[in-house]
Amino acid sequence: MVAAPCAVAVAVWGELSLGALVAVGTAGTLVVLVGLTRRSGEASPTVGRRALPWLVGLAAVTSWEVVALLSDEVPTVSDLADPVLARPVLRAVVTVAWLAGGAWLVARPHRAAGPVRQAMGAAMRTVPGRVAVLLVWLWLGVHFLAR
Repeated sequence: MVAAPCAVAVAVWGELSLGALVAVGTAGTLVVLVGLTRRSGEASPTVGRRALPWLVGLAAVTSWEVVALLSDEVPTVSDLADPVLARPVLRAVVTVAWLAGGAWLVARPHRAAGPVRQAMGAAMRTVPGRVAVLLVWLWLGVHFLAR
């Protein structure tokens, strides 16, 4: 329900516009608030070794950004995304994908299946982890779609 108006706003107003910032910020904040009030991810099963590829990817992107900040010859991820996100239709598609990711985060299990709760451990299973994951998701949307 939120995706279409947000995607249209981002496509119409374009880069570095107040309209895109308001659209992405409003939709993103709504998703974050729903995720926090529902306690999304609280009852998610532990991830274990399945998280390793995600951690490796995160480390690779972080390393790339650090090298890019230290060297003028290496482009940042934002620089690489600019040509793609400059096109309104692609920017709208990425906005819908970003909101779908937020919907997936909010849809994570929020109640334990049985009477015994599992031990807290994975990121979305704790309040600070849930806040961190949702705020990183929001920051990615504002950074790439509303800047």
